[in-house]
This record gives sequence, structure tokens and C-alpha cells, in this order.
Amino acid sequence: MDNEANIQTGRCRCTPPDLLNRVRIGDPTPNPPIRSTRARVDALLYEHRLAQALFENGFEQMHTVSVSGGADKFHLLRLGSYADQNGVIRYANDNNKRYQLRLNYDYDFSRRIRLKRALA
Repeated sequence: MDNEANIQTGRCRCTPPDLLNRVRIGDPTPNPPIRSTRARVDALLYEHRLAQALFENGFEQMHTVSVSGGADKFHLLRLGSYADQNGVIRYANDNNKRYQLRLNYDYDFSRRIRLKRALA
């Protein structure tokens, strides 16, 4: 897919055609072992540049506020939270925002009967 996108925009191929052909025919080891040190360094630099082009640092933040209280027979918990995540893929809209509200309460009618309720 990356090769096709590059060809359509007039840029160079990322993956050599002979490697693509070996993958298409089901070669179990399409990448032959690299013999020379210079070729290994070139391959590592290529992978590093490719990773830099595709990925970036992600960021995540999360904030939570909770309030609880009550009396002898009645207890209440209120919770609100916000989460924001920016993903690591450079060319995608992979942001995720999440809001959460929660209300828990319980009431003791007697020592044996208790009403519990959670709303989220």
C-alpha cells in the first residue's frame, strides 16, 4: 500500500519489487540475510528513517474529580473524569477523548435491607 501511494504521488518506492514478489509467492524468508556490515548499517538507517517518518511521540492526559459523603444511613459518591489520548501514528487522526460521569448512592433502610444504585 505504501509503495502504491508513493508511486501515485511521484515519489520513490519504499520496498523493492523483488522483495514484494518473494512475499507474494509465499517465500518463508523473503529478506535474505545481510552479509556486509555496510549493508546492515544502510538497512538499519532505512528502518530508522521509516520509523521517524511514520511515528511520533504520543501524549495522554487524564483528570478525575470525585466527591463522596453521607450520613448514617445514606452514602453518596460523585465522580467525573476526562481522558485525552493522542496516538503515535504521524499521519492519522487517532485522537481519543473520553468523558465519564458517575453517581453511586446507597441507602440503609435497616440493618438487613440496603438500596444501592449506580448511574454512569
